[in-house]
Formats: sequence, structure tokens, C-alpha cells
Amino acid sequence: MKLVVSFPVVLADRREAFYMPDKKLPGNKNFLEGIIVVKTNSSRMPMQNLFETILATAGGGMAIALSTALSLYTLYRMPQGGSITPASMLPIVLYAIAFGPIWGTMAGIVHGLLQFVLA
Repeated sequence: MKLVVSFPVVLADRREAFYMPDKKLPGNKNFLEGIIVVKTNSSRMPMQNLFETILATAGGGMAIALSTALSLYTLYRMPQGGSITPASMLPIVLYAIAFGPIWGTMAGIVHGLLQFVLA
């Protein structure tokens, strides 16, 4: 009688999988040789998740555009560089509050790269 034990594994892309040992390697080593069976769902994205992704992307584009437009108006330019702008990061902050820190960080990075190109 052969006892097969599977171990749960989480892959790097957060998919669930199971490691199923096959046999012991020859010699006194305790290494196991086996296969990893990946649990897959349908490749189609659920409609609600797709809608949220589209909404977050469109909202991020609008927040970046509004932040860029507000950053063009300067109240005071400092002698060694830099400037004071009226609430140019406010749209990015509100977007991050609405859609979460990952989406907000990505919008901030894109806004920073756009500011680097415009400067």
C-alpha cells in the first residue's frame, strides 16, 4: 500500500498549488522528487472585477491629468529650485483613498515620471 501525501504550496504569483511527492531518490538522501499540481480557475476575469479594473484605470488617468494641470500653476518659485503649487497632489491622494494603496502608488509613480519629463 502506497501512502501519497500532498503539501499545499503558494506560488510566487499567489496561485494555490499542491506538491505531490513521487519517490525517494537513490541513496541515503531524504530529498523527494515529485510534481506540482496547480489549481487553476477559468482564464476569464469575472465581470465585476473587470469593471473595477476599468474604473480604477480611468480614475487614475483623470487624477494624474488633474494633478499635472494643477502643478503647472505655481504660487511661489524658490531660489534654489522647487515651487509651491496649489493642491497639486490632492487628486492623487483622493484617488489613493478611493482605490487603495497599490493603485494610489502606481498613480503617484506615473505622475512623478510625467513631472520628470515635463520639467
